[in-house]
Formats: sequence, C-alpha cells, structure tokens
Amino acid sequence: MAVDLECGVPVAPGAEGEGRIVARVIPATKALFVIHVGPYETMVDTYAQIDDWIKVNGYAYAGNVREIYKSDPQQEKDSSKWVTEIIRPVRKI
Repeated sequence: MAVDLECGVPVAPGAEGEGRIVARVIPATKALFVIHVGPYETMVDTYAQIDDWIKVNGYAYAGNVREIYKSDPQQEKDSSKWVTEIIRPVRKI
C-alpha cells in the first residue's frame, strides 16, 4: 500500500527546500480546531465528533486535515495524557 504523507516543521522565513524537500507557506483558512487528549487509537472517535459537527452546522471540508502531536510518547508513557491538536479546514455551504 502506498501512502502520500506530508510532514511539516517550522523553518526560518525565506528557507528553501532541497531535492524532494519543499518549503512552502500553509495558507490561512477557516478551520475547526479540536484538542484530542488520549491515545492515538481513540482519535477515530474524535474525528467522528468533528464530522458530526461539520454536517450539523452546515460546513464542508476545505482542505487536508492537520495533526500536531504535542506530546512525546517517549517521555510521556501514559497515553491517556497524550495531546494532539486536530485542525480541519472547513467552508460554509
């Protein structure tokens, strides 16, 4: 199975990519922002709640979802304390 994955890291303004590495600015957008606390395996429930909110409130997806992993599982062994920010770009329909 092939997976197309894009990873992002903050870089200094004006940074350039090299080879397959591309520097770009993620454009500003309207987005639903959710903080998930708990193991990654339970994020499916959080995503279901996000999808429900989007449908009920008259929004649609408007770009790729972003996940920011705020916890380091190597340092925080208790997965119930892991924090992940989920940013789901949306547009009003």
